[in-house]
Amino acid sequence: MNNTTDPLVRVRNLRVSFQIDRHHHFEAVKGISFDIPRNATVALVGESGSGKSVTSLAILGLLPPENSTVAAGSEILYGGRNLVGLSHVENLAEGMLLAAAVPAAAGQVYHLTDGEEITAAEAFRLLAEALGVPPPRRSLSFSAAFAAASLMEAWARLRRQASPPAFTRFGVHLVASDCRYDISKARRELGYRPTITFRQGVASLAAEAALP
Repeated sequence: MNNTTDPLVRVRNLRVSFQIDRHHHFEAVKGISFDIPRNATVALVGESGSGKSVTSLAILGLLPPENSTVAAGSEILYGGRNLVGLSHVENLAEGMLLAAAVPAAAGQVYHLTDGEEITAAEAFRLLAEALGVPPPRRSLSFSAAFAAASLMEAWARLRRQASPPAFTRFGVHLVASDCRYDISKARRELGYRPTITFRQGVASLAAEAALP
């Protein structure tokens, strides 16, 4: 979902905290919001310790996964080029088996993805090709898509539908937000090595769909 009038990067209510010990957390970024326009240079200015570096690391997806948390409700939108961290089931299974075999992994948190960078737009295009359906040809700005999803949810509530509508605000956030995960800890401590990329997984799906 992108539009030439949308900012290159949109940050809304970004909150980042770090775990100090088992019972204490430190909130380093407390609900910051700003836009980075296209074809522009933006400086993030603040006092020492105000969260400038943490904000930049959050935008780049480089926060340490072992002790950092980006709060629910935080939004980092990338103007249609948002990256998604996808995981093929065989890669997940391999990571889980490795974690089960390493005693030191008990109580630890590991991110397991396919280890590649792919945009949401490319993921949808590849899936459409695999399923033999036309790929998406039009896009909406985030604000327009979010407003449409809000209306559909309101209509579903009025009709007292048991299930949510096909188009929801959560779905808009999921598709429009950057979702990258650092798998270096799993590589280092578990020996995790993804064996199947998203493109290979889609090719396998296409082959299975072609079977009679």
